[in-house]
Amino acid sequence: MIRILPWLLFTITAFEGQTWAYDVFSSAYLYELGFYGLYPTTSFKSSDLAPPRLNFPRWDEQKCSDGYYLIAQKGKIVSEPGPTIFDSRGELVWADDSYGVVFNFQIQAYKGENYITFWSSPEGSSHGYGRGTYYMLDSSYELFRKFEAAGEGLRGDLHEFHITDHGTALMTVYNPVPADLTSIGGPEQGWALDCLVQEIDIDTGDLLFEWSAFEHVALNETVRSFAGEDDGTTPETAFDFFHLNSIDEDSAGNYVISGRHTSTILCIGRDGSVLWTLGGAANAFHDLSDGRASDFMYQHHVRLHGANANATTTTTTLSIFDNAASERAGQASRHGYSRGLIVQLDTANMTATLVHEYMDPANLRTAVSQGSMQVLDEDDGRVVLGYGWLPFITEFSADGTVLCTVELAPWVAARWGLVNSYRAFKARNWVGQPKEPPSIYLNPSDAQMFVSWNGATEVRRWVLQGSEWAGLHSSNTGGGEARAVETAFTDLDDVPREYFETAFALTDDMPRYLRVAAVDGEGNVLMHSQMLDRYVGNAARDWVHDVLLWGAVSLIAAVVLVAVVRRRGRRAIWGNSSRGYDLLARAVSVCRSRVARTLATRDADRNIDADEDGDGGLYERYPAMRWWRDWGGAKAAHELESVYHD
Repeated sequence: MIRILPWLLFTITAFEGQTWAYDVFSSAYLYELGFYGLYPTTSFKSSDLAPPRLNFPRWDEQKCSDGYYLIAQKGKIVSEPGPTIFDSRGELVWADDSYGVVFNFQIQAYKGENYITFWSSPEGSSHGYGRGTYYMLDSSYELFRKFEAAGEGLRGDLHEFHITDHGTALMTVYNPVPADLTSIGGPEQGWALDCLVQEIDIDTGDLLFEWSAFEHVALNETVRSFAGEDDGTTPETAFDFFHLNSIDEDSAGNYVISGRHTSTILCIGRDGSVLWTLGGAANAFHDLSDGRASDFMYQHHVRLHGANANATTTTTTLSIFDNAASERAGQASRHGYSRGLIVQLDTANMTATLVHEYMDPANLRTAVSQGSMQVLDEDDGRVVLGYGWLPFITEFSADGTVLCTVELAPWVAARWGLVNSYRAFKARNWVGQPKEPPSIYLNPSDAQMFVSWNGATEVRRWVLQGSEWAGLHSSNTGGGEARAVETAFTDLDDVPREYFETAFALTDDMPRYLRVAAVDGEGNVLMHSQMLDRYVGNAARDWVHDVLLWGAVSLIAAVVLVAVVRRRGRRAIWGNSSRGYDLLARAVSVCRSRVARTLATRDADRNIDADEDGDGGLYERYPAMRWWRDWGGAKAAHELESVYHD
């Protein structure tokens, strides 16, 4: 028994990693050991959301306390995947699990307004790509627009959804095509997975540009071995030779794209021609940094930087997330860790220079898939790396100093890919204004009221308000049924909003009817919660409590029964039971005889002529009403009919 206790403890902590928002015991070290579970989550009283509980092994209060983290958690042990926004200290701001697994969750500007954007599909992803829909949500978290890829039978892929400065959307599309794969060791009559670049007009949905990797990139440029589940024998298992995972557009309308399985970055002109290639077998640049500017492999999330960036001018600056590893068979990188790169290209002299490399020397990580690199501000130069397959985020200063690290799950879960996020971003300028009112929870036995408001970013204080019945009345505003409710509420308590959920302590001298007001930094009331009776509340029945209670009652009854049996003997118990059964049988017999007489009387009454009774056939249409007359004392059929119709 003693030997299995440690394993029992591990099982409980691994799969029951739920903590309440008001738990004060927290340790980054215990988090790393998996003490809170393989996927720790936080629960609330006033909300059903259960977001991941973040861990901050390293933190710089001066540098990291601004903005919001945007994470779309997913994985084999993530029960509620979906887009999630946290503040800079890991407190939940907004979450929505109704979309399921989402990719490329970020905040982007469109026509001067900020929108939440992401890709989602009920089918999820398969063979490393997806077929789904792109979504845009406004500041109230309501659907602004959703759209698909252009073309018959084509569906938008998960890897890219990038909104340009001129109001178009860049997206990736994967499409199997027939191909001769003998040059890479595959069948002659095989299938290749073509990757399409599409630019869509967001307003109209019209296709503005399309480019095919299969038509412009040779199959033998792939750095993957011809092995794996995509063996190229069927359309469903088409060989993924290119794997397009990011698209950006410069001021001249040229496109910069990333091909993961060729380890190349391409610049494409408006006519579809390849203007230059960085990295891979077709590299056209001379590396001035001893190969470190162009030896990236299996990279993700390539972006142009600089005002009016143009990929064909003399100087072009790129940011790259270099995975340096792949989950599929292929060539190995000379770097044993993932890193963020700032690379400067001189397209006049065709040279590449490594400006800066971002990685944490004390915690070198290798993301075999996914990942992102975000430059927060061109002037400030801070960099955020999301490690994709690994549920970690690292924020760096411009010179590469590690400022803070964020974890979605402990390392024991991360190493197996049980929890991850395709990309991770940090946003400074998001303002959320939900239309739904704040949520409150009140259980009279708790002597506390809990309040939260999913998605609200402008609340600075919560004000508890109360009123007695005399202060609640309605007045007719005139004209029809329109009515307005006028209330006289008194401020009872004022608490600063520091966490997603806030608790108010209730006292016996408070009014019976309570509500909570959300107040912004200027003292304006944003919205009120619903009103609750403090003696009734709105707490759901605690089934766990009921199970434990009835379990305890059953256990006590069983103990008493055993004690009685031992004291009086089995024969005496069974004897008493037999007498009880006799009494029960006699009672059943009496009831059966009375029911039989009643049925016989009712059948006889049905034969009475309707005119004689004056009932107009009421008992024939509603025979079950006869008992009402017999037992209820009704003297005429019209009395029964009146009662029935009422």
